[in-house]
Amino acid sequence: MRFIFGLVVAFWSASVLAAPVRLDVKVIYATNKTVGVDPKLKKLAREFSSLKFTGYELKDESTLVLELGSSGRVQLPTKDWLTVRPRELVDDGKLRIDLEIEKIKLKTTSTIARDGTLAIGGPAFEDGTLILAITRDPKDVIKIDGPVNVSAPLPMLVPVTE
Repeated sequence: MRFIFGLVVAFWSASVLAAPVRLDVKVIYATNKTVGVDPKLKKLAREFSSLKFTGYELKDESTLVLELGSSGRVQLPTKDWLTVRPRELVDDGKLRIDLEIEKIKLKTTSTIARDGTLAIGGPAFEDGTLILAITRDPKDVIKIDGPVNVSAPLPMLVPVTE
């Protein structure tokens, strides 16, 4: 069998080519019964300075890898479930995301920038409250608007029978 060197030119149209979205979910217990910030929350500590609590403890941490439009769930220490659903990429590259805790009737939509963190107040827990911090991986999604024309030829070996 002989091979002939050939060229391939590809053309396709796409509005979004997306890899799965990676979201790190931290469940944080905020209270006034203790003072200090869990060392595992060092990166978020300065964001807590404006809140009324004096102590912050990491209760749980999960990583969700989700396709746009799919949902993932994280069980909270209260036995409630947080549902996370990445919806779409918006023009500025931010990820639109739905968050829901059905039992307490919390339902919200927000956006997260690449390598950004969204923190929301969650349900009451023990003598404080839970804070849910969702961080988006900086390399999770590639966005391409409109038609894509790949006009550079790609080399390819094509088998030829004699």
